[in-house]
Amino acid sequence: MKMRSQSMVRSNMQVIGLTQYGNGVIMSAIMDQAIRRKNCLF
Repeated sequence: MKMRSQSMVRSNMQVIGLTQYGNGVIMSAIMDQAIRRKNCLF
């Protein structure tokens, strides 16, 4: 999954779903992209 930087910064994203449906994979990809851009995670 890859998001444009502008849309990620402008939008609040909520990843919801059942366990074992890929939520952790999506969140890991988003966090990896944020870290590579030197953004803060909290």
